[in-house]
Amino acid sequence: MTEVQPTFVLVHGGHAGAWVWDEVRPLLIRPSVAVDLPGHGSRPGELAALSFAECSRCITDQIPPTGPLILVGHSLGAAVVLSSLQQLADRTIHVIVLAGPVPQPGQSVLDSFPLVMRVASRLILSLSGPTFAASRKITERTLFNGLSSERAGQAFDRLTRESAALVREPVLWTGRLPAAGTYIKCLQDRGPLSPRHQDRMAANLGEGVRMVSLDACHYAMLECPAQVAAVLNQVVAGAGRQNPDQSDAADSR
Repeated sequence: MTEVQPTFVLVHGGHAGAWVWDEVRPLLIRPSVAVDLPGHGSRPGELAALSFAECSRCITDQIPPTGPLILVGHSLGAAVVLSSLQQLADRTIHVIVLAGPVPQPGQSVLDSFPLVMRVASRLILSLSGPTFAASRKITERTLFNGLSSERAGQAFDRLTRESAALVREPVLWTGRLPAAGTYIKCLQDRGPLSPRHQDRMAANLGEGVRMVSLDACHYAMLECPAQVAAVLNQVVAGAGRQNPDQSDAADSR
């Protein structure tokens, strides 16, 4: 009997879409599905009322109905992945978080931010209404800082508005991964989650989570897709190992 190969499920972060994985997917050694969450990319949806439950249904609708899964969440997509474990835990063989928030069970994405960033974000959201837009200048300096000016501008032009409700909603997960986990830390990240704070987020995933560092900005999949793909492919080889204990460094320079 032919062994069923695992499928990478690639979940984008806030304001983005499945397109952020375009340069990574051809380099993966197993099948992949890059999802557009509702109201992002080419998928319609009402951002003002977007919820984690709706995001999870969206993922379930786009993935194969059977077979093992490797869930990969970038940025806000990490919280989407964690909330989706309620439905997908029995099929998940590995969870990968790329520079994303890992709230404690029942806390929101905003709750996971450092204090100053948390206060500033709440103020901005209180003034923005049910959806909010990214600032070009701030985004290019903090999240796209590893990209050329031209590339950063092109990426920014593809961003959408984001749901304020989603970043405020409690993330319902058990606080324990159902399978092995990897946290990819971006050393040049200038966004809300500094490299040091990403260490704290990785710790929230629980014991035995493998740490990998990339010398890249928040959007590592755009800056160094080959390095991101290499980390994901390494996971396939060790997917059966439930308690990895080493910390690796994959330098994009």
